[in-house]
Order: sequence, then C-alpha cells, then structure tokens
Amino acid sequence: VQLFFVRFGRYVHNLSLARRPGKKDRDRLSAALKTFFDPNQLRPVRYNKPEVDEIRILLTWMYANRASTEIVHWHPQMSTESLAGEIIGIAAPIEERQTAPRQIRSTIEA
Repeated sequence: VQLFFVRFGRYVHNLSLARRPGKKDRDRLSAALKTFFDPNQLRPVRYNKPEVDEIRILLTWMYANRASTEIVHWHPQMSTESLAGEIIGIAAPIEERQTAPRQIRSTIEA
C-alpha cells in the first residue's frame, strides 16, 4: 500500500506499507504520523507561486485517481494512534476488495 501524506494542501511525504501491515510497518507509520501530523504546526498564511502550482498538480492527480484512492481525513484533536488505526483499517481490507494497486491519501485540515 502506498501512502501519500498531504498537509495544508501540499505533498509532504510518502510511505510504503505491506498489504497486511505488521508491527514494523505500524511503528514506521506511527513515527511518520508524529512527524508530519503535529497539531501545533500552523497553517501557512500565504503560499508562494511554486507551492500553488504544486497544490494544483496534486489536486489534479487526486481527481484523476479518485476511483483508486482511499482518503483519510485528520483533524488536530485526532491522536496519531487513532489516525494510524484508521489507515491500517483501510489498508488491510484493500486486498479483499480489489486486486489493482490502490493509494491511501492522508490529508490534514487544521
């Protein structure tokens, strides 16, 4: 399973997990979530031109791949453990639902 982390509309990280994530995968996921999903990080006041272009490219990709993408939304009150549980909960059953590769996109809205 391929995870793409999006924060404030911008791509920040990606992570590959096994279709049946084990403890090592769960630990890697938790570490990444703690790094990129800090509720104390402030939303940018403004974006520069390259950042706006990046956001547009990402939105276009997400729209084009919407049929093969699972989305997990995060909010600042949500713990990283809860977010990891939601991601794992989606990642594990993907194999039963469809054999084609799928992506899970994690977004943050502060």
